Amino acid sequence: MPTYNISNSPISKNVKEYINNTNSVLTIKSVVTSNYVQFPAFLTDFSQTFDATWNTEDVFGRMDPIATYQGTKRTMSLGFDVPAGSLEEAKWNLEACSLLTTMVYPVYSDVGGAQVLSKPPLVRVAFANLITSDAVLNLGDLKNTGIIKDSDSVLGWITGLSWKPNLEMGM
Repeated sequence: MPTYNISNSPISKNVKEYINNTNSVLTIKSVVTSNYVQFPAFLTDFSQTFDATWNTEDVFGRMDPIATYQGTKRTMSLGFDVPAGSLEEAKWNLEACSLLTTMVYPVYSDVGGAQVLSKPPLVRVAFANLITSDAVLNLGDLKNTGIIKDSDSVLGWITGLSWKPNLEMGM
C-alpha cells in the first residue's frame, strides 16, 4: 500500500520538531484503497461552513410554518504550504502530492471488457484539532503509530484540488 508517512519522510529536523510540538500533520486517507498521505502542513487558509437544511410547511391557522429538519452539510476549504529544505525532501513532496491527486478519482472494475465505476473516491481527513470528528483528537495515537484512527477523522470527498508548485524556487 503506497503511503507517505511523516515518520519515514526525509523532512528536516526542524520541521519534525515543529510537528512534534504542534501536531501540525495533515493526513488524508483513501477509503477505497487505504493509501494515505501525510504532509507537514503549514496552513495558509482554512474555513468551514455548516448549512442546516429545513423543510418548512405553511399550514392553515398557524402564523409560523412547521419545520422538519433534513440534515446539515459541512463544507471545508483548506490551503497549506508544504516546505522542502532539500532535493530529497522536494522529491518526497512531489510523490506525496501525486498520490493525493489519485484520491480524487474513483476505482473502476472490468465488467465484460468495459471499465465500470465500482467505488467512489471517498477520503478521511484529519488535521490537529481543526479537522476531526471528535472535539479533541487523541494525539497519542498519531504520535505512537503515525496514522490516525478512522473514528478520529472526517469522512468526505474532495470536490476540487488545486496544486501549485512554487516555480520561482526552481525545478
